[in-house]
Amino acid sequence: MSHAEIYLNNQFVGEWTYGYSSFSFDITKFINWGGNNVLAVRLENFSESACWCPGAVLYRKVCLVSTNPIHIKHCGTFISTTIVNSKKKC
Repeated sequence: MSHAEIYLNNQFVGEWTYGYSSFSFDITKFINWGGNNVLAVRLENFSESACWCPGAVLYRKVCLVSTNPIHIKHCGTFISTTIVNSKKKC
């Protein structure tokens, strides 16, 4: 839940320390093109890191997302309202 380390083919890809939000990594440079690939997720729950979850558990699904070379990153867009009042209409 709390600290995930991601490995592809025994190579460290990245880590994510907060287990309640989604994350992604670009694994392109770690792929064995034309061969087998092994994706590993290592989880560790440090003592006193959560008051109700005593173990390191994978709660969410793991997805492999294939994209085109030009694409919008995971969580790469957002909408923001900069002015809000009764006089200004969209």
